[in-house]
Amino acid sequence: MVEVVIRFEINNDSLTLDDIDDCLFEAGFDDAIISHSGGGTIAIELTRDAISHAKLVESVVATVMSVIPSAKVIHASSDSWQTSQKQNINPIKNKDLANPRVDVSISRIRSQQKLRSIAEIEDGDIVDIPDDKELLHPARYFEALYLHKFRAQGLSNSDLSKVLGLSVEQFSDFLKGNEGVAITFAKRLEEVTGMPSEFWLRTQSKFDNSRK
Repeated sequence: MVEVVIRFEINNDSLTLDDIDDCLFEAGFDDAIISHSGGGTIAIELTRDAISHAKLVESVVATVMSVIPSAKVIHASSDSWQTSQKQNINPIKNKDLANPRVDVSISRIRSQQKLRSIAEIEDGDIVDIPDDKELLHPARYFEALYLHKFRAQGLSNSDLSKVLGLSVEQFSDFLKGNEGVAITFAKRLEEVTGMPSEFWLRTQSKFDNSRK
């Protein structure tokens, strides 16, 4: 079992605390402790079966970004996940992370209540995230989860385009969100990142549907 604590900044004033909790609950974080701090900051604490801290963090970040596109990682318990975004944190918001008034049990209680209410639904139907919400292009996940690691290894766009089976121009278009992910590309992404091809294809499909 691996335990992680990941903090995000939610840059979306239209989302209430309940909205955020609902999104995370429906995304499968009903077993997590979710605490809210000032300045739109949340912390997710959970324990899961995973190969490593890094893999669990990658999975959690990808899932959170898929349901809350405005979420940005500002800290994670895995040493490899001290992101550059942390350097740009508003110092006032940073102090709020230790706000003693935050009740970390609130979201756990809400999740337990929602679990009971869902169990009472006769047909077992759970409402999914609305399709009309704007979702992120797969490139945004690639950037947030992996690109900084590849850059740290000294890999250029030319190097990455070769291992992904793309031309430099195609890879550049992918990073800009102008190049989609098809089956072959998704499999290459799986080989390079370790994230299943199904994730990349599903993300592309949801992004395409959100643009219709």
